[in-house]
Amino acid sequence: TIENVVVANNSYTLNLNGATNTAAFGGIVVAGVGSAEVNLTVRNATVVNNTFFNTSSAYVAPGGGISVYGASSGVSHALVVYNTIIADNAVTNNGVAASSSASNGIANSSGQTVAITDIGNFKGVTNGTTAAFANAAANDFRPKEDATAFINAGNSSNTDYYVSSGDLRGLERIRGGALDIGAYEVQWGSGNEATVDLDTGLPACEF
Repeated sequence: TIENVVVANNSYTLNLNGATNTAAFGGIVVAGVGSAEVNLTVRNATVVNNTFFNTSSAYVAPGGGISVYGASSGVSHALVVYNTIIADNAVTNNGVAASSSASNGIANSSGQTVAITDIGNFKGVTNGTTAAFANAAANDFRPKEDATAFINAGNSSNTDYYVSSGDLRGLERIRGGALDIGAYEVQWGSGNEATVDLDTGLPACEF
């Protein structure tokens, strides 16, 4: 299980000239080993600003912010992703940019049997308002105060869907009445300062 993590600003280049199959890469890559079963759950992660360059003219990478690669074709695998932000990632195949949906998707390589569960996730590009981070340029990937696509946007109908023990900083989930998606649970007060209660009854600045 991978939970409460930020995977950001990574870059990877691949050249497999002569290959004719397709493979999935992304911000989180789950690599199969031999005939072992791949069975991974990702909860409340933020996968952002990762770049994959495929320089082969014959090899097509469908991309994926989270993907399974190299898993045995004779085994059934499972990739489960809950309440995760997959945003602003980019895949380029031989100089041609993949679509936003491909670059920020949940994918697997061809020839593999992977059951993908996709619940409560944001997959796409940020827009500076409803889908935005507090300060991505400074690697502050908390949801911005008006980011309604992230704040209170999660699926908490099942306790398996989120990290009930807290967020990346150990701050409690759920706050503000509903679950935030991604690695951070925020509760913005008036103005531009975030407030948290930490069950102390006293407000504090988030950091």
